[in-house]
Amino acid sequence: WPCRNDADMLIAGETPCPGDAQGEAKGGMECANITHAQEQTQFALWAIFASPLYMSADLRAMPARSRQILLNAEIIAVSQDKLGRQGRLLAWAPETQVWARHLAGGDVAVALYNRAAPGPATVRLAFRDVGFSNVTRVAVRDLYAHRDLGVFVTSFEGEPIAPTAVQMLRLSVA
Repeated sequence: WPCRNDADMLIAGETPCPGDAQGEAKGGMECANITHAQEQTQFALWAIFASPLYMSADLRAMPARSRQILLNAEIIAVSQDKLGRQGRLLAWAPETQVWARHLAGGDVAVALYNRAAPGPATVRLAFRDVGFSNVTRVAVRDLYAHRDLGVFVTSFEGEPIAPTAVQMLRLSVA
């Protein structure tokens, strides 16, 4: 029986209800109380999980910052990758995690996640953990910043990541 990774429904884009911090339903919709960084984290992990992108928010009514997350073509490409392989947790520490998903054509999508540190945390990614050899030159692209970060050998260590935030990367052989 095939295993399906269905992480339920995205709440990214659901802004807090006006005058309500408890997330009560208004007009038949649930209201979320998550930060912009948490919206990015949720969307990145959904893409890594290969989980369906179901959302309950109205794209026309949500803040532009939230809409940019949910319409991020580079992350949607990871989510919809034709290889169809689920991602997996590669490395974890008490406060940080590294998630990775192999993509068609040999690329790898990676989410560096600061899940619980009291402040910004640096997450190191060893390329051997995602299947590259120690001499492979790996091009790293930040999928939220929409910019190439450079070519690295052996490992990548990005900027410190805020608590409950993620850095979403695409790795390619250079």
